[in-house]
Amino acid sequence: MTPVNPREQLIGLGAEKLADALLDLSTRSDQARKLVERLLSSPEDSLRYFKAKLAGLKRRERFVGKGEARSYAQELADFLADIQAAIEDPKTGLELVVALFEIDSKILESCDDSYGFMGEIFRFDATELFTHYARDIANKSYLSDLVFKLYQEDEYGVREKLVDQASQFLPEETLRFLAQRFWENAENIDKTTTDGQYAARHSLFAVESLARQLQDAPLFEKAALAIWPDLSPATCLNIAEVYLEAQDPGKALHWVKQIPQKTILEEYRRDKLLLDVYRKINDQEKLAEVAWKMFRQHKDIDTLEELLSIIGEHQREKVIAEASQEILVIPSFSYSDLSFLLDTNQIDLAQKYLLKNVTALNGDLYNLMLPLAQRFEKENRLLAATVIYRELLESILSRAQSKYYHHGVRYLKKLEELAPQVSDWQGFPPHELYYQKIAETHARKKSFWLKYEKGK
Repeated sequence: MTPVNPREQLIGLGAEKLADALLDLSTRSDQARKLVERLLSSPEDSLRYFKAKLAGLKRRERFVGKGEARSYAQELADFLADIQAAIEDPKTGLELVVALFEIDSKILESCDDSYGFMGEIFRFDATELFTHYARDIANKSYLSDLVFKLYQEDEYGVREKLVDQASQFLPEETLRFLAQRFWENAENIDKTTTDGQYAARHSLFAVESLARQLQDAPLFEKAALAIWPDLSPATCLNIAEVYLEAQDPGKALHWVKQIPQKTILEEYRRDKLLLDVYRKINDQEKLAEVAWKMFRQHKDIDTLEELLSIIGEHQREKVIAEASQEILVIPSFSYSDLSFLLDTNQIDLAQKYLLKNVTALNGDLYNLMLPLAQRFEKENRLLAATVIYRELLESILSRAQSKYYHHGVRYLKKLEELAPQVSDWQGFPPHELYYQKIAETHARKKSFWLKYEKGK
């Protein structure tokens, strides 16, 4: 049982007891041993160790396979944590982090980072430590030059967040200077080649990031249009979002309206943005219109609560009742509509809707189907639960992959457990008949039936 305030209680034990315990632990744990060594090292010793570690990473020749990548990434994360714990001088700490960024290509090329573990260490852990030290560096021009250089030399796309975090350690004046520098760099690049076009866009992406941090919507608009002159729906939405963040809802609305509704691929995002705009300009009629549209297109708890916050909580029962009836008369089946009925406690209607659309169920959608079966079982709507468990079982048997048979056995046993409690099968075959059917249809799947018999 964890103590309520373990820190104070450990302090109360006294330094001698804690030292003995830590030394004892260090004989049995490499991590504890390294912690003791770090605690007892002088700043000079620690710095020598960190520089030696960086040199070792740079020289490392052994290729790290995909299976080892997570532990290699953890080694790097621990290294960064050790730097933060041992190095207090911001300039020294920053130099160490920069030295790590400068060998990121060597590190990434020496391992299979298919899962992205190593890339995440640079994007988050290393960037956070860079920011930690940079906040206390007085020479902001030095920091600006450093960010510019590191970003421009980014071969693997793991340094972008250094620009995204710039407002945490650079003042507004320096941010604007840096944005202008990136802009001029993009203009001076020869764009007649593919590489040149990529490099120019790379600089303009930095301008976008800095403009957003500055809440300079016109600058963001200028950069976005330079990158995407064809004015895609996503570009219009990005520009609108930044104008809204900059407290200019009128301009935001202008950019949202540039998007043809028939061609938009991100309609939900567009409508969410419209809600924010209409709230800012206090247009209640348009606000309700968009909220109703979102709710009718995708009925769930979030869109329901959004709608009720606008039209009034007193309309909750009416809205739910009307939406539930609408779901029942729509000829097509929707998992989200079924979830809406369950989430609004329309349990009998949910079972009715499910049983009416059994042929539309897909047992391959395990992540959707199993929670629904469990919910119906919890609500004591056992026929509905049975129907879903049958679909899950048949999906596994039809795929005929033995590694999944243990799940199928579990579903069959669940069906056996529920069967005696179903009083009205409503035209569906009772369990005995259903069992005979699948036993005949899948009689040749011997390994499945073997697992089933063993589990009896």
